[in-house]
Amino acid sequence: MNKGIIITGVSGDIGRSLAKAFKLSGWFIIGIDIKQQEKNEGTFYCDKFYKFDLSNCIKKPELFRNLVKNIKLEIANSKHHIQGIVNNAAIQIVKPFEKIDTKDWMDLFAVNFFAPVELSKAFLDDLRKNNGSILNIGSIHSELTKPHFSAYATSKSALSGLTKSLAVELGDQIRVNAIEPAAIETSMLQEGFKNHPEKLKDLANFHPSKSIGQPEDISNAALFLMNSEQKFINGTTLKISGGIACRLHDVL
Repeated sequence: MNKGIIITGVSGDIGRSLAKAFKLSGWFIIGIDIKQQEKNEGTFYCDKFYKFDLSNCIKKPELFRNLVKNIKLEIANSKHHIQGIVNNAAIQIVKPFEKIDTKDWMDLFAVNFFAPVELSKAFLDDLRKNNGSILNIGSIHSELTKPHFSAYATSKSALSGLTKSLAVELGDQIRVNAIEPAAIETSMLQEGFKNHPEKLKDLANFHPSKSIGQPEDISNAALFLMNSEQKFINGTTLKISGGIACRLHDVL
């Protein structure tokens, strides 16, 4: 079967690594991102790239329906089959709880939660027919978080719940799994430390591995989880955390 996969957030560091890994493994890549296609980004590895704001899955559903229609047409013309969806796109809003307004919550949930819901629904028949898989890229924040991350953490907790629920409901037809990374060396992470770059080393030392993860750690795991031979891996959340999820921080 000519395997096709949809990867969202394909222009970011993790998205770029995902697109490259699946492309090199013989998949036909449909990439979606709000950013314009550039040669040095993950869109370079896409067989077809769509510039699209995924918040429109609920803000402007007619635009989302057109996107789905175009993807299905592209897949049919290329003689490939949708066998996987990687819901990787996410936005992060970091503010004190009392300063997060309703628009912030809606914008964040539109991309981080409702886009995976709507994409999964839109291609459900394709995934059923092709014994496909859904992979949700979550976050350690679904279980372990810190101040000012309440909206982001809540959205990732919702995505975790969706992963488990769909695995139960669809598991005899479609496998649904998740990856929940801790700190991964991305431009988003580095931006958060731009005023205190020395603290990035402190962050690495908090992890028992004494390191921060790399985007390739995520894409390698994604390839494993999306492999159709892994028939019994369903409802699994793979925590790629460098061991930090096991560690107490009550002493130095």
